[in-house]
Amino acid sequence: SKLILPTQVNLADGKAAESTAQLYAYLKSIAGSGKVLYGHQNDMHKKAGIGPSDSDTYDMVGDYPAVVGIDGLALTGSEMSLTDEEKAAGMTFIDKAVQVAIKADQKGAIITLSNHMPNFADVAKRGKINGQYDYSGYSPNVTTGDVVSRIMPGGDLNEVYRGYLDMMAGFGQRLQKADVPVICRLFHENDGSWFWWGASYCSPAQYKNLYRYTVE
Repeated sequence: SKLILPTQVNLADGKAAESTAQLYAYLKSIAGSGKVLYGHQNDMHKKAGIGPSDSDTYDMVGDYPAVVGIDGLALTGSEMSLTDEEKAAGMTFIDKAVQVAIKADQKGAIITLSNHMPNFADVAKRGKINGQYDYSGYSPNVTTGDVVSRIMPGGDLNEVYRGYLDMMAGFGQRLQKADVPVICRLFHENDGSWFWWGASYCSPAQYKNLYRYTVE
């Protein structure tokens, strides 16, 4: 049966782009249709198989997934690799992530950006390199350091956190220029306690405040 898109949607952000409103309307129609969208994380830049295309999904079924997930880890090189030719051309991990997202959009996929954010206390300990913090590596499962409270305004890790948000925003702004909407997935699985933003490491009120601050 044909999807019925709502003629009007209410978005929290009054300045949202038209493509964002259209994506939201589409998702609303899917939610009421009894249908599902097939998605695959890292589908077009981190293959598990050895098939000829750039997508495990395409290799198996001859089509790209309806949802392609990218993580903040790709922006720092933990889930993204560069060929020698790309390095020689001066390409960055963010450049390649933008390239992947635009290509996925052109194939008809919805782009999501999840964030396995590093433990910002660990990032601060490493200090700056050429005036920039190093957000590489995998440390969201390092749950020490009272990170949630310390990255908020007034906390000693706020500058470190804002630097990470600048990186995310730079990625998003480049896709906005290409008119590619992105579903940003922040602080996932928060009712568990395996990430530093989990239930054992912040109160519900702290979590809500952190989420609001990050969005704003």
